[in-house]
Amino acid sequence: MNNDEIRNELIKRYKYIYENAKIFLAPFIIEEINKYSQKKEKISYFDIIPAYVLNSLEFFLLSDLKMEDSHFYNDIENKKENSEYLLKVKEKIKLLDKKNVEKELSSFKVFQVIRKYIDDQVSDIDNKEKKLLVLDEYFRIDRYTNDSKIWTSGVLLDIQDIRNGIEIKSGVILKNMHLYNRNRLDYGVTNNSFIETVSNKDNYGTNKSFLQEIEKEKIYFTYHDEIPWHRKIYCDDTDMNLETLSLLRPSNTSPCGEMFYLKEEDIFIYDKNLINRFYTICPHCGYIVRVTNNMLSEGIIKRIESRCMKDKDLFHKKYLYSELFSLDKKNDFKILKKKIYN
Repeated sequence: MNNDEIRNELIKRYKYIYENAKIFLAPFIIEEINKYSQKKEKISYFDIIPAYVLNSLEFFLLSDLKMEDSHFYNDIENKKENSEYLLKVKEKIKLLDKKNVEKELSSFKVFQVIRKYIDDQVSDIDNKEKKLLVLDEYFRIDRYTNDSKIWTSGVLLDIQDIRNGIEIKSGVILKNMHLYNRNRLDYGVTNNSFIETVSNKDNYGTNKSFLQEIEKEKIYFTYHDEIPWHRKIYCDDTDMNLETLSLLRPSNTSPCGEMFYLKEEDIFIYDKNLINRFYTICPHCGYIVRVTNNMLSEGIIKRIESRCMKDKDLFHKKYLYSELFSLDKKNDFKILKKKIYN
């Protein structure tokens, strides 16, 4: 595989694990819970996963063959065609939810399990270390968050992430898991172009990762209906030129022309019956700025509408805040000007 193919395979494999973690993990975890529930022991829910399954998963994540050619992929796809199996998985997930461990069914947990399995390999240490570096790339993708922080850590936090005060988003690292005691002759997936390319730090960018942040962002927004953290809008009055009815702002306010970050929690509705009904307040001057509909997905719109419905006076509060904010800003400017020139 060339670099582009490897990049695409890495993304495809991550997304497949993200989408199918529950189907893969639920049956094993519920059995483990039932097995140890009476003993009241704190155990790893993953000790019960057979070695042959872990071998299959290791091959899926690290092989230089296409994802669709792996045994793990075909096994999961066959199970997804089995309605009886899926029904049992759904029942197990409900049981896990009642036991408050449904969060264990995540891609992060899958990567933790296979990382530990690879770490238990005692043969071909050099290749093992390369495989663990590849697993770190899966962790970096999984840790992407919709904010300005850039993850550089793999499974464990590095100095940069600790310095930035970043916390693990998907739970603590599994500790005290017993060794799988892999056979000394079990080499697992041997070195190949996929492992060599992803583990080679010469291929890393300035973000200390094989994938660029924009690629991780794209993966994230495949599954999260949010406004990107870096989305900005101008403080302007372009909606005043619209043929449809627009909002009349407080008379003491005017747009400052500055850019600012758009945040879902700051958006409110002027009139639910209007086409152009979404607004936010400029943090620089207090002017009420229109948010165009094409900036918002259907899911975001529904959440905004739901939030505004819960507070019937929200628009009036925002309108008053805009007026008072502008007055305070002007008074602050007068005070500052007086201090400078007097």
